[in-house]
Amino acid sequence: MSNTVSDPLRSVKLGRTDWKIKVRVIREWKSFSNTGKNYKGFNILLLDAKNCRMQAYAPAHLADKIGRIIQIGKIYMIKNFDVKEYTEKDKFRPVPMDRQIIFTVDTRITDLDESQTFVPKNVFDFFQFSDLKHAAEQVTYLTDVIGIIPKTDKIKDFNNRHGKPQKNIKFKLSDGSRKINVTFWDSFAEEFVKAMTADLEEPVILIIASGRITKWNEQIDICNYAPTQFYVNYDHHSVHKLRKMSKEPGFGKHILSGKAKSNKLCKISDILQLGENFIEDDVVTKITVQAVQEKSQWMHFVCTSCYETCSMRNQDFYCKSCDRIVPEPNKKFTLEIIGSDETGSIKIKLKDRAFRRLLEGTAFDMEAEHLSFPKEFKVMIGQGYTLKLQISKENIEKNSDLFLAVDMYPGFEYEEPKIQQGYSVQQSDSYTAQPSSSSCHLDDISQLDYTGQ
Repeated sequence: MSNTVSDPLRSVKLGRTDWKIKVRVIREWKSFSNTGKNYKGFNILLLDAKNCRMQAYAPAHLADKIGRIIQIGKIYMIKNFDVKEYTEKDKFRPVPMDRQIIFTVDTRITDLDESQTFVPKNVFDFFQFSDLKHAAEQVTYLTDVIGIIPKTDKIKDFNNRHGKPQKNIKFKLSDGSRKINVTFWDSFAEEFVKAMTADLEEPVILIIASGRITKWNEQIDICNYAPTQFYVNYDHHSVHKLRKMSKEPGFGKHILSGKAKSNKLCKISDILQLGENFIEDDVVTKITVQAVQEKSQWMHFVCTSCYETCSMRNQDFYCKSCDRIVPEPNKKFTLEIIGSDETGSIKIKLKDRAFRRLLEGTAFDMEAEHLSFPKEFKVMIGQGYTLKLQISKENIEKNSDLFLAVDMYPGFEYEEPKIQQGYSVQQSDSYTAQPSSSSCHLDDISQLDYTGQ
């Protein structure tokens, strides 16, 4: 393991330029002006050992020099750079960060030995298909999804409304319970077609990283923008998990089975009386938080590769699944609250992702208080929230009053969805959502080029 002292990406902030980070370059895309004519530089997406990702930008006068040094997939020590905050005008950001790295003439980049420095190969933040409606209603971040490709159409050539030639390919992506529309455009579509001609293992599983989610006539569609990347049958634990699930009896058949995926809006008294047909289903409820349960084990440590919980072995964190020591495991938290409405109360388990957006951070941001119960958790008491709860066998068969919240939103605004066919497939998440192509700031420089419709 490399012993050179470095700064975690999450600690990199404004006010200094002498930062040192050990990161893997996991993606790269070029930047053009809004007209698409003037080259402004290029962006890279960086990943560190703690599963944190951050965008870095090389302006045009440094792009060639840095481009000759940087290779996607390699690990580097990067020193001396600026940090700038995003503004409200910076749409479709690569990751949910409020800042990005800017390379300067003083920036130094050095190769690191892969065998001596551990950084994960890649990290994704997969959204359930049922939650993509919310992603379509915002323009701040792009989104990661994973699913099975039932089949694809042929690439189409046509002239757009301005008379310019374009290409696209359209297909469906399924999670075993729902299908969403996917549209890839121009050179991105051509690259995808080439990747699909190989002798691929069935079913073909596709990861779309940093796709833009849109909605047209109440139909969700995901398309590519400048930072978007696709991965076909990628060597990732989420792909292996989905492939395993796809071989289970009944997987995918639920789409045609007639069982409605409800996301039904329920009072607490209704939830406590649900029948076995709701097992593994999701329901929505509106609660006021009455209490937050203080527990000493609110935080746990997970492997940066497979995201399984680590145990201690000889003063080191050890992942049994990967059979290795994890030098800097990721931190996640689990919290229990008591929520009530006018009909009753229930206990609710909140995991890291469901609560992350409310705190605008993760367990890492509360590292200084890890020996005591964080006061940030108590801000919920007395507040109203809309929760999506997943109904388990224990809730139905053993009358357990502890429910898992798979998502959580402040306030009571909720519109009961139209009934869709299927059932919920819980996708694995890693960390973060992603960007698109419009502008992504460097003073007056537009960083992302437009490649969509």
